[in-house]
Amino acid sequence: RGFASAAEAAYTFVVEADLDDVEDLAADWTLLVEATQDLDLASIQHLLRERFGSGWSPVSKVEIAAIAQELENALRE
Repeated sequence: RGFASAAEAAYTFVVEADLDDVEDLAADWTLLVEATQDLDLASIQHLLRERFGSGWSPVSKVEIAAIAQELENALRE
């Protein structure tokens, strides 16, 4: 399934996942955001691809923040 954005994919995950999985992802995502805050986008893309085997390549740091926001919103609801 294709998503219009990474935030849309995160939203879909939140809707379909149980609370424990959302909490785990939110914690992991917070760590990722904090660990990569001083890296440039190319370095983040490389890290996601090489270290985590991700097929997703963010086009901006705003996209990364949008996922964090979706997860935070889900935990507040």
